[in-house]
Amino acid sequence: MIRFRNFAVFSALMCAGSVLCAQEKSPNQTPAGQKKPAVEVQVQTQVGQNQETGRAGVQVQTFGGIGPTPWFGNPSIRQELKLNDEQFNRLNRDYKQNWDRYQTEQKSLGATLTPQQRQERMQELQRNFNQGFNRSTENLFTEPGQRDRFNQLYYQYQGYGSFNDPTVRERMKLTRDQQKQINELDQNWQRDMRDMTRNFATDREEATRRYRDWSRKNQNNLKEILNEDQHRIWSETVGDPYDFSPDVYFPNDADVNVKIKTPRSSDK
Repeated sequence: MIRFRNFAVFSALMCAGSVLCAQEKSPNQTPAGQKKPAVEVQVQTQVGQNQETGRAGVQVQTFGGIGPTPWFGNPSIRQELKLNDEQFNRLNRDYKQNWDRYQTEQKSLGATLTPQQRQERMQELQRNFNQGFNRSTENLFTEPGQRDRFNQLYYQYQGYGSFNDPTVRERMKLTRDQQKQINELDQNWQRDMRDMTRNFATDREEATRRYRDWSRKNQNNLKEILNEDQHRIWSETVGDPYDFSPDVYFPNDADVNVKIKTPRSSDK
């Protein structure tokens, strides 16, 4: 199983597009009937969203990547991973430490880099984040298969962006043309996700309809790009599909009863 890094493949069932500012909110909610853990580190902002600095310092909202709110803070995901209080607290603490370092390094990039240079430096910072966070969790997972499942969900959560991971590309032997096609899918997904976030806040019903229409049209994207052997490797990498609830990606006040699934080779 590939060790988890920064990017990962989401599903051909996501959407949205438009630049937004993150609204602060408490990321870690306790499932009903469970005692609220004494979380050591509280990270606040919109779940599943990250602001990356583009040219001239413009903040661009991205989804499924590195962000101030850890993706595993969602109560249902925590249950899926069977994280106890000690594990959850440590993950939060280590995530925040690496996030603070990532933010500091990102702010030091300056505004003189070319788009290509900025992209390369951002990818380097993202690799550093994942390597640092991965090292900090070496001895954290105790249950059989717990680390594998953590890695699988992280790949699923990241969406098409997981194919930016050099390890994933190498293992799947992606061609340049395939990488280009997947990058285009990721760009479309980011754009549509931002748009969907805006629509959730104004018209949930219409946004939900658009989401489902988009999902039906795009659920075969990976099937058309990957060959049979690559589908098999991808299925092994992401494991059993997990239905991410919208609040993993969108603010609670924009939540709707929609599920997001990861494409599998069995869908072929």
